[in-house]
Order: sequence, then C-alpha cells, then structure tokens
Amino acid sequence: ARTWRRGMRLCIRQRAGRIRHVALSLMLVQNAGFVLVMRYSRKQQSSAQPAEFYNVSVVIVLQEVLKLVLCMFMIGLEQRSVTAALSGLYATRRDLARIAVPAACFTLQNNVLYVALSNLYPLTFQISYQLKTLLTAALSVVMLGKSLSGPQWGSQLLLAIGIVLTQVADSHGDGAERGGAGSAAATGAGESAAAAAAQPRSVALGLTAVLAAASSSAFASVYFERILKGVGAQGALWKRNMELCTWTVPMNLLLAALQASREQPLTEPLRGFTASTWAVIVVNGIGGLLVAGGIKYA
Repeated sequence: ARTWRRGMRLCIRQRAGRIRHVALSLMLVQNAGFVLVMRYSRKQQSSAQPAEFYNVSVVIVLQEVLKLVLCMFMIGLEQRSVTAALSGLYATRRDLARIAVPAACFTLQNNVLYVALSNLYPLTFQISYQLKTLLTAALSVVMLGKSLSGPQWGSQLLLAIGIVLTQVADSHGDGAERGGAGSAAATGAGESAAAAAAQPRSVALGLTAVLAAASSSAFASVYFERILKGVGAQGALWKRNMELCTWTVPMNLLLAALQASREQPLTEPLRGFTASTWAVIVVNGIGGLLVAGGIKYA
C-alpha cells in the first residue's frame, strides 16, 4: 500500500509538471499575441470616426463571458455533469466575498491596458509591462512567505535595469518624433504632421497606465494564488474562475454604462466591432484561463 501511494504521488507530480510546462508555454505565446492583436485593434480605432469606436468595457465583458463558458465546459468534462458542478459552486458567501478583491484588480488591469497600448509602441509596452514580474516576486515574498534565491533576485534586478533603459530610449525617441512633426508643420510638408497631431500619443499616460495595470495584476495574481493553493482549494481552478467572472462581468457592465454616450449608446453594444475586436476577445479570454493555470501549477 505504501508503494502504491508513493507511485500515485509521483504520477500526480509528473502530471502537474506537464500541465505547468504546457500552461507556461501557451502563456508565452498568448502574451506575445495579445499585445500585437490589441495594438492593431487600437490602431484601427484611432483611424475611425468617434461614432465607430467600440466600448472597451463591452469587449472585456464578452471576454469574461467567454471565460465563464469555457470554465463551465471544463467542469462539465471533469464531473460529467454541469448541473452537478454548478449546484455547490457558490455555496459560501465568504468565498464570493474574498474573490471580489482580485476581481476588482483584474477589472482595473483589463481596462487600463487599452489606455497603455493606445499610447505606447508594442515593444515599449511589452518590456515595461514586465514590471508586473518584479511586483509579483516582491508580493509573493510578502504575502505568501516565499523566498527567492540570489540568482532569482539578480534576474529581477536585470529586468528592472532593462525596463529603465527602455523608458530612457523611448523618451528620447518621443522627443525626436515631436521635433520632426514640428519641423514638418513649419515647412508646410505636412499631412503626416497633421495626422500625428490629430492622434496624439502620450508616453506619460501610457506609462502610468502600465504601472496601474502591472500593480493591479501583480496583487490580484498573488492574492488569487493564495486562494487557489489554500486549504480546500484542491481542484478549484475552474470553480474559482467562475466565481471571478461573477464579479468581473457586472463590474465591467457598470463601466460600460459609464462609458456610454450619444455616439456610443449601450443599446448598440457591438458598434465598432471588427474582426480584430473579436480576436482580442478570444485571445484575452483564453489568456485569463492560462494565467490561472500558471498560478495554480507554476
């Protein structure tokens, strides 16, 4: 019996290791893809008329609904009955109240990411957003009691230096861009300068949005990890994500209502949607589950 239990534990560890490697590999692909897809979507919006802009929070609502449907599907596969899986899903108010904290942070993160990508170049955003890794490491030490080795802290330091150097280079490039636009306007050579003036890019605003997104994402990820790996959290990955969606969907619906206007009425929620918008929904919806899987098994 002891040999059998030892063998079972070994199989579980091996399975968890395979899931971890698959989840982290898919997260790498998704992280590269979501930046490019979201940046392309925002670029399309910048060239459209205001009446054709989509409501960012509606996009986030749909990606959260997609996550909810995928979680229901996975629970149905695991328990062979969606009804049985959902019957005890929201059994305790304490769990729902606790999950509201990361839900609010993820809602903030998802919304300000659009602001960041509208004002930063994809490469600058991708490197700056790695600040999330630094903050996650620090919060893991404080909130989860983890310890990092010397090489791990060294890698975090190198990452911080890289972020600073990127911002210095970007600020110089932005200054040169403004100078070039001013010269073009002064010499009257100027359709491109006029276009640039019509679509201003604020690096300061973009970096502020990145800082807000990285901070909220790091705190939410560590807090969510504590929930997933806490007592009684075994097998709760899909259930916890569904509980998360029960908060993020109404939160983003409220934000969508606040963003609505005469040009963008909430009665036409899909106004301005294009193929790239739907691609953002799919990539980010799946990405949210990959992040949860990485938190659970990494």
